[in-house]
Amino acid sequence: MTAACENRWIGLAGCAGSAKTFNITAFACTWWLAWPEVSSVILCSTTAKSLKKRAWAEVQRYYTTMGNGERFGNFIDSRMMWQSKKGDDRNAIVGIAVEDGDTARVADNIKGVHTKRQLVIIDEATAVSGAIYDACTNLWSYPDEFLLIIMGNPRSRLDQMGRFCEPLLGWSSVNIDTEEWETKQQIDGQTGIVLRFD
Repeated sequence: MTAACENRWIGLAGCAGSAKTFNITAFACTWWLAWPEVSSVILCSTTAKSLKKRAWAEVQRYYTTMGNGERFGNFIDSRMMWQSKKGDDRNAIVGIAVEDGDTARVADNIKGVHTKRQLVIIDEATAVSGAIYDACTNLWSYPDEFLLIIMGNPRSRLDQMGRFCEPLLGWSSVNIDTEEWETKQQIDGQTGIVLRFD
């Protein structure tokens, strides 16, 4: 991806145990470390327990296995935050849980992050409120580079993730063996890419 106005969203659909979270979290850490002083990553999931068990556990693993004991930035496990430098909550990797009743607060927190490069990952996307997707829509045009990655195990074509993953040529254009497709226009009239893992 280039840094000049590169905005894209990607949907990852798969079955349980298909390593979506492991792979995307490693990508997110690497992407952030390429230019951490102007970048942010938001890892969003349904509950703090789920986030700590899955995506944040992978961030911890990435951080603790860096280099020969030489680690970058300021890692605050209790806050699920990896800052580019101590005290910088903006240019960081942050884990945010969408607990029951906290959706509006979380959406406002997501909208409030403004960095030159932004990556938002929504894990367990079938269970995340539409307000989170709306917050991402508001971020779309602000940074020079914005990526939205939506992950989940599909349940319905009618839930928020299912609507985001609808193929450009309709559901009849894909089948059980289709591993990748372009979506209908979504955020700001842009299409996305769905990668299916099974």
